[in-house]
Amino acid sequence: MTDKPRLRVPHLYACVLVALLLVGAVLIQQGLKLQYYSRLGPGAGFFPIWIGGLLVVLCVIGLIVNFRDLREGPPVYASDASPWRMVAMLASLGLLWWCIELFGFRLSVFAYMLIAPLLITRVSFLAIIPTAVLASFGAAYVFETWLYVRLPPAQIPALAALGL
Repeated sequence: MTDKPRLRVPHLYACVLVALLLVGAVLIQQGLKLQYYSRLGPGAGFFPIWIGGLLVVLCVIGLIVNFRDLREGPPVYASDASPWRMVAMLASLGLLWWCIELFGFRLSVFAYMLIAPLLITRVSFLAIIPTAVLASFGAAYVFETWLYVRLPPAQIPALAALGL
């Protein structure tokens, strides 16, 4: 019996990082075509440029670390559960996209940040809860208070009355 060929994890990471790097480059390129800032606040090009730039920098760092690990360590192969984890992450992102309109930014991102780390690996709730609070309520505070960008509020009247 022959074993089916398996993809080495560093090669898989490199493929994903290169794809994300290209997405970041396209975001920057498209953002440069838009107005960066106006007298009312950030323009349409502000967030694509910064998010694209952050994505490119993080992908370059990830590629450097990935290739260093590829040379130093023994071969690591993807487990059979890896594709299902990726599908679960994509499904959770789709669910987040759908929930933001209904439950608002704060609650949707909070729930996503509680669930997403558990889809990837085992993480302690002591680490997840502060991260979820900062990523949802902290990010909403920064966007609305410092950048004057309104985030989607909850459409459910009881949640909207609470300011969520």
